[in-house]
Amino acid sequence: MRLLVVDECCYTRLGVASYVAAATNNACVKCCASIEQAMALLQNDLPNLVLVNMTEHYRNHAGDTLLPAFIAACQPLALYMYIDAPYPAGEQPLQIAEHTFLFRKAILASVLQDLPNAHQPWSTPLFSSQEQAVMKYWMAQWSTHKITRKLHISPSTVYVYKRNITEKLQTRNRLEFYALYHLLRFYYPPHRLLPV
Repeated sequence: MRLLVVDECCYTRLGVASYVAAATNNACVKCCASIEQAMALLQNDLPNLVLVNMTEHYRNHAGDTLLPAFIAACQPLALYMYIDAPYPAGEQPLQIAEHTFLFRKAILASVLQDLPNAHQPWSTPLFSSQEQAVMKYWMAQWSTHKITRKLHISPSTVYVYKRNITEKLQTRNRLEFYALYHLLRFYYPPHRLLPV
């Protein structure tokens, strides 16, 4: 297993590298402090798995031009993104795309235990086409009434879709979902969401 760890905290990088090296016989672990450094490592030697702390990137999303390039470079790889927040609330990584997982930093130790048995890719999208359409307009700050008219569905159906979206992402409210959306928009971009 070839692993790339991207975290600004040197203690986290050292802990992950030590744990993986001890738990796996033939592990090659490379560490770096930033996405800029990771881009250089991705060009030279492609790992099987990338473990990256996205806390700064999901909080400070304005003008971040390197993040889309980093995510695009990691598309064929297993990408495990974690954030230092109380959400997503689950005890397992949330699969947001075929090879991409999202989880909170608090469960990093349990995720590391399961890394040798890396999660299998899936073919079913996380959100249905209607949920994607509701998410598109919801994040564009459309009112429920406006969404219902556009999609020709009832207001209660819009609320159900919104609830399903927040439940699937294991968030409690729109604010938590909106914070995660800055990472999700690379996998569910508004311009690619299905028009209805």
